[in-house]
Amino acid sequence: MFINRRLVQIGASALFIMTVLWMLTEDAVEPNDLASQQPILKVSTLEVTPMVYRVKESVVGVTQARWQIDLISAVEGRVTTLSQGTKPGDSVALDTLLVEIDDTNYKAHLANTDAQVKQAQLELARLKHEQTVVEQVSVGNKVSDFGRFEPHIEAARANLQAAINAREQAQHRLTETHLYPPFEAIVFERRVVLGQWVNSGDRLFTLIASDSIDVHIELSPSQKKKLGTLDDQTVVFVIDQLKQKWEARLRYEMPSNSELTRQSQLVLFIEEPYGKDKSLLPNSMVSVTLIGQEIDHVVCAPATALTPDGYVWIVENGRLEKSQIRIQEQFDDRVCFQFFKQPEATREIVRYPISTMLIGQQVEPVTEDSRGGTL
Repeated sequence: MFINRRLVQIGASALFIMTVLWMLTEDAVEPNDLASQQPILKVSTLEVTPMVYRVKESVVGVTQARWQIDLISAVEGRVTTLSQGTKPGDSVALDTLLVEIDDTNYKAHLANTDAQVKQAQLELARLKHEQTVVEQVSVGNKVSDFGRFEPHIEAARANLQAAINAREQAQHRLTETHLYPPFEAIVFERRVVLGQWVNSGDRLFTLIASDSIDVHIELSPSQKKKLGTLDDQTVVFVIDQLKQKWEARLRYEMPSNSELTRQSQLVLFIEEPYGKDKSLLPNSMVSVTLIGQEIDHVVCAPATALTPDGYVWIVENGRLEKSQIRIQEQFDDRVCFQFFKQPEATREIVRYPISTMLIGQQVEPVTEDSRGGTL
């Protein structure tokens, strides 16, 4: 009876060991074996081919008038002439007479200074003549500098130069009674009317350059790095509030960052902004798109292909693989990226990945075109 009981214990132990080994074997089944036991999953795929991609960056900019200056009267007097085409918004050429101030007093002053020049010239000529006479009379005799009229002549020359300078100043004052724009301009503001008395220092007009307008933008360090080198050949597009499209170019980059945002400050410019059919005004908010450097082997796909953790599922030989990518640009409906491994290869990516997908899982790809239609 003891022997039978011993045999029962040995049999129970053997059965227990076999059960444990069977359970361990089941737990050690590879994920690929589990995947092979699951039904084949149909997935929507999209074939993508790497291409050369130009980076784009969109920011908000503000337009600013180019060369905004005040025309200030340098003389005083009554306005006798005011050009008809000087209303705010009018275009004025370089030869446009904007304002003429009564110049009667300035002409009289110029005539007086001219007379003073003539008188100084006459005095200098007289003293030189007397010097010549003294030199002829005193041949062989020692004569002092004063006796030879040397200091007299020097003083006469100084008086003549002072008279000439006074005449030039009077001529300049007379010229300033006629005001012309310093460049091709647009009248921004006008503060003068015909017959008005103006004083020296009064502001008469505010002008802005008509050939171009500036656009001020800011870029963060990451945006600058993504765009690469920016110069006057960089392609830039501007969209105004009326949805009008303008071509712009880089004028310069400011040598310091913004004190408020600590970002780089760039100044763009648009040529001929003040047309009759199409115009862009200063102090306007605009959308600016900069097209930067070219990047090789970039793939663009629907945004749905990107997983929450930033990966992309691809299908290779009928099985799923999870690929690591480097995102270049991401939009609401699409994402552009590079594969870390073999970025130049054409791949079949899963358009709508799900959380239950497994690496190595066998699937049946259903290829779609870029619009979502089945091929």
